[in-house]
Amino acid sequence: MNSITRLVLSLALIVGSASLAAAQFTISIPKIPKIPKIRKDRPTTSDASTDKNTATASNGQMTDEQYEAFRTLVFDRDHPKTMLVLAYMECYDKKHNLKHNQYRYGEVRQFATNKEKVDTLTAEQTQLAQLERDLRAIGVSDNGADDLGNPAIWLDITGNRQQYLQCVLNDVPKPGECGKLDDARQARVDSYKEELQELLGEVKSFNGDRGWYSSRYREDWLLAAISPSTRKEIAPNYGDAFPCITGLLDEIKAAAKLTLPKYTLYSYNVRNPAGERIIKSAIPDLNKGKVFKTGFLESVWLIEKNSIGIPERRFKHGAIWVKFPGWDHGYCQILWVNLLQDYTGGGTWGASYPNFIRSEPAGCPTGAKAK
Repeated sequence: MNSITRLVLSLALIVGSASLAAAQFTISIPKIPKIPKIRKDRPTTSDASTDKNTATASNGQMTDEQYEAFRTLVFDRDHPKTMLVLAYMECYDKKHNLKHNQYRYGEVRQFATNKEKVDTLTAEQTQLAQLERDLRAIGVSDNGADDLGNPAIWLDITGNRQQYLQCVLNDVPKPGECGKLDDARQARVDSYKEELQELLGEVKSFNGDRGWYSSRYREDWLLAAISPSTRKEIAPNYGDAFPCITGLLDEIKAAAKLTLPKYTLYSYNVRNPAGERIIKSAIPDLNKGKVFKTGFLESVWLIEKNSIGIPERRFKHGAIWVKFPGWDHGYCQILWVNLLQDYTGGGTWGASYPNFIRSEPAGCPTGAKAK
């Protein structure tokens, strides 16, 4: 074989080898077919619930535009609707057999009294009706959330607002149903009862041997116990708690009937006509009452000094024993009014003036004539 022939054969072998190698290592990658999107069909008419008690709307999955319209409606920064439904969340969980956790929905809605709660929620029924119409106009549905981000919860409460209102009203205690008070109101009642029990002890223990009948910071309670008009006046201030303490007020009233007549102005026998006229001037309507006695406890001035011993004022303890015909408790009253003079320096004192301290129910003098 000549050299030319050998060269041709070699070239043929090289080309063949290259073709074989290409055939062994070239991989053809087929195109992967696209996976079709899963389409969530809207429920048919037969699947859709027509019962307003269901929390699921019947228009299927919400679009982004619908959900945004829902959030704008209920969570608007200037006019949020959350307070309209917060009072019903415990009833919502009860209805759907869910473990209640108020803080999953938001703050607990507070009311000053149960009457305010009933009146407010009843008045808001109109707003809930409008909110239902707005929700249905948007076309809301259930997104599966377990908080107020789920439009279906709103639709359930607004659509069944009367049933939810009744659920809340069923748990509102009637006047005197103290066992149904919530923890906050029960704590208030317990605090009031503690004060009243201490006052009852003071009233029962009085036998005329001390210069005071009841503690000064309980004088309003004493007046509420013995005065029907005062009791009626203060009752709204205590709301639902008041019917739970009227029993103790009645006990105090009964005890006062036995001991209060013993409380009289037996001291304060120092007379000073000029000083008495001044302390009487502190009571604008004193001329309408019967004054039985005025006087002072001391004949000499008591001096008040500052921290470095410089006099500031001097005073005498004064009192007026009186009965006003308009008082409905039937007792007399001791008006404690001090006589004061301010220090003006150089050993001199200013003009006398009165300082009213307190008014305290007391017994009336027997056979005494008004002065």
